[in-house]
Amino acid sequence: MTGSGEMRIKIVYQEPTQAKDALGQPIKTWVDVFEGFGALRPLTAREINLAGQTTAEATHRLAIRWRPGVKPTGRFLVAGTDRVLNISGALNVNERNAEIVLTCVEAIPGS
Repeated sequence: MTGSGEMRIKIVYQEPTQAKDALGQPIKTWVDVFEGFGALRPLTAREINLAGQTTAEATHRLAIRWRPGVKPTGRFLVAGTDRVLNISGALNVNERNAEIVLTCVEAIPGS
């Protein structure tokens, strides 16, 4: 389990919603669901190769305290930056509802 002292990166969890633009066309927007702190670290080349069997693009691992409703369709923002982490996988550590470890893909700004 990740220690609380390691969870020092402020993050915002967002989920997608549908809105309409000025012409009435549907567009995807993001809604903040909760804020918290997490332990963020880049994956090593070896971990990326191992993860390649399930998710070839994973670039980071994010550990957060367990929260109900975190979905793979959501994403995390690193507060105070323009960094976006799209969720590619989630693991409820030891099925104890205490910690979630997420594999994420960092989005390229402007894409």
